[in-house]
Amino acid sequence: MGAWREERLIGREALAALRGRLDLTVVEVLSDPPEGWDGERGVLDQGVLARHCGGARRGWLHVLCGPPGMLKAATDGLAALGVARRHIMAESFRYD
Repeated sequence: MGAWREERLIGREALAALRGRLDLTVVEVLSDPPEGWDGERGVLDQGVLARHCGGARRGWLHVLCGPPGMLKAATDGLAALGVARRHIMAESFRYD
C-alpha cells in the first residue's frame, strides 16, 4: 500500500482486521513518511517488490489497487521477479 503521507493510507483498519483472519501481508510505502516511520520509504519500485514479493512468494496472489502508472510499474516489476500474470490481480483508479 503506498501513499505520500501516513494519513493518506486508505483501508488500514479493514486490512488489519483481515490480517487476523487470513495469511495476509500488507506492505506500506510512504514517499513522505513521518519521523519514526519504520515501514518502507519512497515509492513502490523494483527494490520494494524484490524485498517483499520475490522468492517463495511468487505463487501468492498479489492484489494491486492504484492509479494506472503505479499498476503498470508494479505489474511489470512483479513479472520481472517471476510472478505469473495469473497471480496478479489489479484494480485501477484515477485521481480527479
